[in-house]
Amino acid sequence: MRRSTLCALAVTVLLTAGCVQFRRNIGQPLPSDDELQTRLEVGSTTKAETLAWLGAPLSLRRQHDGDLLIWDRAHEWSDTLILVPLVTVYYRTVGEARWDRLALLFDHDGVLKGVGINRDIDPQAPDVRGDD
Repeated sequence: MRRSTLCALAVTVLLTAGCVQFRRNIGQPLPSDDELQTRLEVGSTTKAETLAWLGAPLSLRRQHDGDLLIWDRAHEWSDTLILVPLVTVYYRTVGEARWDRLALLFDHDGVLKGVGINRDIDPQAPDVRGDD
């Protein structure tokens, strides 16, 4: 009886399927395009107003003609299915990562000079990684 119980337990462990889900959000969601158009006006919106509204940027780059401030929002997910984990018979992972990026250029006086936004950027795309 004890041997059959151990065999049944071993078979159960071998036939167990495993599933792993991974979700990660980094940064706050960026405002909608309509909200950006309403609140950001090139030539009059100041850096102080923008920082009060959006909070601290992910990065700040000093340019020869002013400051470039960048806000990012990243969303990553993956699902993995493993059948018979001890002697893997089937293993599959699917997932993706997406970024939203807002870049604002301010002149030396702290006035908005330019707005750039990209939504649903694939971080594996060559232009995002810097590959050519």
